[in-house]
Amino acid sequence: MNEEKILSTVEEVKAYNDPYRMKILYTFYELRKPATVKEISDIMGEVPAKVHYHIKKMEKAELVKLVYRKEINGIIAKYYEPIARSYRIQNKYLDQASKDVMVNEIGKAMTEIFDNEKNRFIQGIMEEKNGKDNGYLQRGNIYLNEDEVEDLYKLVYNFLENKKNSQVGKEKYRAFVTLVKDFEKK
Repeated sequence: MNEEKILSTVEEVKAYNDPYRMKILYTFYELRKPATVKEISDIMGEVPAKVHYHIKKMEKAELVKLVYRKEINGIIAKYYEPIARSYRIQNKYLDQASKDVMVNEIGKAMTEIFDNEKNRFIQGIMEEKNGKDNGYLQRGNIYLNEDEVEDLYKLVYNFLENKKNSQVGKEKYRAFVTLVKDFEKK
């Protein structure tokens, strides 16, 4: 699996920004291994046909790939995995009409993501647990050059990836991080 895939076409962004497909990708990442449509659908509590439809769309857009086949009781099981650990949207090669479509698609996806994370955060802070804080919310400005932005992105990415490996004796927390250049006029 690659570290990153650049999404640079409207078709790729549309395929990626579908909320249901994001849930499928998240399920793959939680498993941390190739999986069949049946395995993914069982974890998600969904009908295999629905998951299969979306995985085929994701495969066509090169978001997931078939990594191997295995015969199980006379049936060929197909194992898929995401193409990359992270996806980055890049629109510098698009004409204005395509950029407008892409902005609309990104907006829809971000609304879904933000709403889901907001609801998880609210649910988390409302839970009583040993009188301790269950969530933290922080925002602010930081001033970075391009190299520092890349370093911070890699630091957060690697921290989140490494924490997935050691779960014994720990509680699960949800991290949601955004980093974007601020173009607001001063």
